[in-house]
Amino acid sequence: MYPDPRIVGGLPRIEGGDFDTWCGAVKAAAEFGMPATQAYIVTKLAQDEVGMTKEAPLFLGWITGLKNLEETQDLMVKCYVAFAFRRSPPSTSEMKGFPSEIVHKIMLVRERVRTVFIDRQTLQSSLQAPSLCSNPSKCQASLVDAVIDNVIDTSSDSTRFISIFEPLDIEGICGSCRLPALLDTLKQRLRLEIGQYIEQLNGADKASTPNLV
Repeated sequence: MYPDPRIVGGLPRIEGGDFDTWCGAVKAAAEFGMPATQAYIVTKLAQDEVGMTKEAPLFLGWITGLKNLEETQDLMVKCYVAFAFRRSPPSTSEMKGFPSEIVHKIMLVRERVRTVFIDRQTLQSSLQAPSLCSNPSKCQASLVDAVIDNVIDTSSDSTRFISIFEPLDIEGICGSCRLPALLDTLKQRLRLEIGQYIEQLNGADKASTPNLV
């Protein structure tokens, strides 16, 4: 059956995280010199945060191959976030072939996220519990403690590639607090920290680059 002529040349519908279907298409787009198509597919796949965290090295390879595209910077930030939210650090084999400055930034961003959890009280107070919450400090602390437990637990091979937010063993949250909403507040806080830190790192890189003009 032939496609409707009205949609020939149009971009396909892609579900976030559908890696098995689209990995080959990303590779083909790169080989045929179609960076806009490659960026479109990668951008759609990156909408699945959980999947991107598990496949962070794969995304890094795709994104570093995209040059001078508007989407590249946002995708790279998402990739840093994926590595930062992954329980275990990237292995030597996963980072093989990537520029040393990118690998260095990945490790710095991971460390920065984990230092945020050191000041637990400040982090807890930044979470927005609903107005009907009976004990905001307890609910905030329960979430932060559960995430910290995941941050610390990197020993199991079955969990090393998953997010520090998956799964969460939480006790003590009241009935008025919705875990997804409270968790989104925590993720937003960490993403903001990552974004600001990456800007600092990029600014330091520019400052250290000699002016050859």
